[in-house]
Amino acid sequence: MTHASFSVASARATSSPTASSPAANAQPTRPARGALSAAAERMLGILAEAEDKAEAEDEDCPGVSPHPAVPLPGRTAFRWIEESLGQRGRVIEHTCGCVMTVYELISYGGTYQICRCTLPRPGVPAVSWTAERWGRREAYEWWRRLLTGQAR
Repeated sequence: MTHASFSVASARATSSPTASSPAANAQPTRPARGALSAAAERMLGILAEAEDKAEAEDEDCPGVSPHPAVPLPGRTAFRWIEESLGQRGRVIEHTCGCVMTVYELISYGGTYQICRCTLPRPGVPAVSWTAERWGRREAYEWWRRLLTGQAR
């Protein structure tokens, strides 16, 4: 994961000025050698390892959809049922598929419902829908609550 504001590679590349760079002619702010201290090199090594680990963890996540936040204490509990409003709904929004449970906001011609798709586990059906049905404005409010952990 490379960030625009900082990357380990750019820190190492800019740590010692070359003769052709403008920094070579400027008054040094470091020791005369211009090299990073051993402690700074160790810190950059630690940062590089953390960057590599973050990149490896992100490889399974396409990063195109939001991840729901951790459910908050006192959240509103949806009542989940095993039947949808109809067979021909259109997925309007969805959460990222890199996690165990994916949520979809589905429209059925102006009426909305949230679908939950999860890995099978005891007491939880693999696919279920909210028992509540909403109009557009209210559906997006519940969708926002789901994404922020205020409802599950």
